Amino acid sequence: MSKNVKKVIYYIIFVLIFYIIFYWGVKYGNYLHDIAKSTYIRTSFMIYNSLFPIMLGLLIGLHNFINRAKTQGKWKVNWIKLVIVGMPTLYIGLFSVLFILSGEIFVLLYPRFLLPAFQQEIFYTISGFIFGYIILDSIEKNA
Repeated sequence: MSKNVKKVIYYIIFVLIFYIIFYWGVKYGNYLHDIAKSTYIRTSFMIYNSLFPIMLGLLIGLHNFINRAKTQGKWKVNWIKLVIVGMPTLYIGLFSVLFILSGEIFVLLYPRFLLPAFQQEIFYTISGFIFGYIILDSIEKNA
């Protein structure tokens, strides 16, 4: 089998695994949402909504991480990328969980200029996704 055919098969398998996890993850999220609507307890749903995008970001970053793991060199962490990009996206991605755990005091800790964005769920989802990807992308190897 040629190298290109192996790559095609690898990408097809990767995409299938991603979409299977995505499908079942969304299905489970909808299940938790239905429970939250009937019991008025949203904690599990909000925690899941914060952690699932991070897991998807990790899954997307896994491909490049595996390729880096195959190369020779010493592992290092790109702390600048992790702090400058990772910390804000982690904060935003976990905002609803932090709000649940700390109560209304936590609201004082977010920047007011972002208030319109914080009212959109996609803002949290994209931030969590970026953080998941950045975690693995920040782990590098020196040649």
